[in-house]
Amino acid sequence: MAKRVDLRRFRAEPLYFLHLHKTGGQSMIPVLDRCFRRTGLERFVRRTRICPAMDFSGLAALPDERLDSYSLYRGHFGFHLPAFLSRTPVVITMLRDPVARVISHYHHLRRAPDRPLHGLVAGGMTLEEFCRHEVTRRASSNLQARNLGGKTPERRLTSADARCDPVEGPDGFGAGEDEATLRERAIRRLDECAAVGLTEQFDRSVALFADVLGLPLRSETKRRNVGGHGQRPDELDDRTRAAIEDANRLDLELFALARARFERDAS
Repeated sequence: MAKRVDLRRFRAEPLYFLHLHKTGGQSMIPVLDRCFRRTGLERFVRRTRICPAMDFSGLAALPDERLDSYSLYRGHFGFHLPAFLSRTPVVITMLRDPVARVISHYHHLRRAPDRPLHGLVAGGMTLEEFCRHEVTRRASSNLQARNLGGKTPERRLTSADARCDPVEGPDGFGAGEDEATLRERAIRRLDECAAVGLTEQFDRSVALFADVLGLPLRSETKRRNVGGHGQRPDELDDRTRAAIEDANRLDLELFALARARFERDAS
């Protein structure tokens, strides 16, 4: 029988997996959930440890007393989540090569009719145009830096404040902020994370998180939500690659820092 894991410490300092869009979060979340999910009779007599919300609309649907009661949070909340909590969370995240992330995001929007930008992207827009268009550039430009470095409220938030789209909305993370401020804040918050993984090193990232958190985390054999578009960064033409890199200079720098940290921490 597997040894029972003591998760009581996460009542005071909950774990928060900051899910950056198209970085492998749908594969990482089940790894974390398996460790925090209640089993046996506990499932029926005790409240779940895992926050069911994975985006801001989900947070808005939770009563405030419930929102602040969980031991595990995972979702697209950027660094706004701590403002909803009375406790300071332990933050972990994963970054991805920005060129590969933008390619994946573009193809995801093309095949996802429920996304606000689907009509525009699926209507014949090229990947280069996706990075240069005044509307879609918002979804392709420095998304990882904006999620990490976007300005957060100084006051305590409630579920009624959960009213923004951190990925594609015009008022999402980092909107209207100068690049230097966004860069400084994103780098500082990356340093504040307890551990930083890489999409390209998924299994090693799981092992790193397990070591840092002291949890028996194991990778799934099959990765979830892996884009089937088949387009690789090394297949891009020069103009398209230049468009992606021009729109993601902060993300390129942030990813280089994350990669250097990962190689130190995971060695």
